[in-house]
Amino acid sequence: MPRTPRRARVLVAALAFLAYLPALGGGYVYDDHRFVEDNEALSSFTPLRYFTDPSTVAEKSWEGIYRPLRTLDFAIDRAIAGNSPLFSHLRNLLYHLAGALLVYELIRRLVRSDGAAFYGALVFALHPVHTESVAWITSRADVMVLVAFLGALVLHLDGRRVLAAAVLVIALFSKEAAVVFPGAVFLADRLRGERIRLGWYGLYGGLCLGYTVFWFSFLAGGQMEGFGHLSQWWGGSYGANLLTMSKGFLHYLNQLLFPVELAIDYHVPATTSLDLGSAIGITAVAVIGVAAWLAGPRARFAFAWFFVLLLPVSNLLRPIGIPTAERFLYLPAVGIALWAAPYLARSRLTWGILGCFFVLTFARCLDWRSDDTLFASTLRVTPSPRALGHAASRELERANEVYASAAKVLPEKRKAVLAEAERRATEVIRLVDELIALYRDEIRLPAGEAGGRAVSMKANALIILGRFDEALEAVDEALRLYPDQAEPYYNAAVVLERRGRFAEAAANLRKARELGYEKEDLGPKIRILEQRASGSR
Repeated sequence: MPRTPRRARVLVAALAFLAYLPALGGGYVYDDHRFVEDNEALSSFTPLRYFTDPSTVAEKSWEGIYRPLRTLDFAIDRAIAGNSPLFSHLRNLLYHLAGALLVYELIRRLVRSDGAAFYGALVFALHPVHTESVAWITSRADVMVLVAFLGALVLHLDGRRVLAAAVLVIALFSKEAAVVFPGAVFLADRLRGERIRLGWYGLYGGLCLGYTVFWFSFLAGGQMEGFGHLSQWWGGSYGANLLTMSKGFLHYLNQLLFPVELAIDYHVPATTSLDLGSAIGITAVAVIGVAAWLAGPRARFAFAWFFVLLLPVSNLLRPIGIPTAERFLYLPAVGIALWAAPYLARSRLTWGILGCFFVLTFARCLDWRSDDTLFASTLRVTPSPRALGHAASRELERANEVYASAAKVLPEKRKAVLAEAERRATEVIRLVDELIALYRDEIRLPAGEAGGRAVSMKANALIILGRFDEALEAVDEALRLYPDQAEPYYNAAVVLERRGRFAEAAANLRKARELGYEKEDLGPKIRILEQRASGSR
């Protein structure tokens, strides 16, 4: 334990920086492509527009996400460093360091121990479950809201409540999860034995309620049918949703205690009735809740803080389309760090635990360096829809390249090249079938856009294999799952052309072009098909 608070802060920041150092070498990954790399709204740097036009969050697909301060922050990155992932990763890491130092300040005020604050801040700063929030540029909203949220709470505890309210507004426009701030203030005041100040609670509550009303009404006025990715409860009903989320709690408990197998896209299986997993989850919540109540104020604070801060992303108030995610633990984990801090200050195992966290975080950052490394690491842990789709896309890309090269090789080598293309196409079909089965048997929701794109890839693979009837069936299924995508029409055109149905093939290519097919200029092909259709009459 460092001798002075200043040295403690420096050591917390230094160790956290070193643990996340590999993240600085990463590129744009996963949703970074649409929210940052390909988002032209960032180049114009029009701050007011980011608040008034929600589509600026991602011009091609904003999906009801409203994070204007995050978008503004990304625009600042673009203005300073161009389209540089290094600078964006660095800023994410700096936010995390600031957040860890605020965890230190919060624990000092609530536990009144420099030693406990130091170890609590370290366990928060180094915990591997936070890698998603720090190493993923898109998760900038999570590191931003933590800094503003804890900053406002520390200001409240210091009696600077007007300034706390101002910082709370920053937190709210960083990410809507900050609406539970009044609950966090209440828990902190209770732990310190402070009297309840209804006036300030009213101010904080009014700001959060006002933002909530604004958020819903503003987004409802946008071009969308629902909020987020999902409009129905997991399992089809609220009761089934509760059972499913009880298994989600077990998943979170495992991630906090044994953060070894982490994945970007983990889906707890949806359930419609009480099964072993949900029974264990409900029992675990009850047992931990009773134990926390009996253990004393600090344990009660940690238990309540965890669930209050998790509430906006718990799927208990409204379905958000994502059952669990590592980044959802970023704010709730502060309560766990505070509870564990005094024990860590006294334990001989503390530095061993922190050392394991450091190594696991360092290694996990390497997974976030590219799409390929991220999704490959995910598939080692769980059959993720995103990872399966990415693997199928990569395999199909290679299959098409090999298939196209067959025409350029010597005849004696062509058979082997075609066999390689067929092997890869068969693997695409296996991956797509596994993805669709995952939605049907585990997630128990329509596959939607993800399924449509995947089945479209399956149609392409079936064309490589010469299974044209099945390819047309896959085209129909792709359009049923996700209407108005260009790729299935292109695939249908390929099959119809090979069958001599030139007019139908041309019509499908025109539809693909209308829907924004971008891989090539379809005009010349359409004209050739139209000429062949005229000549065949």
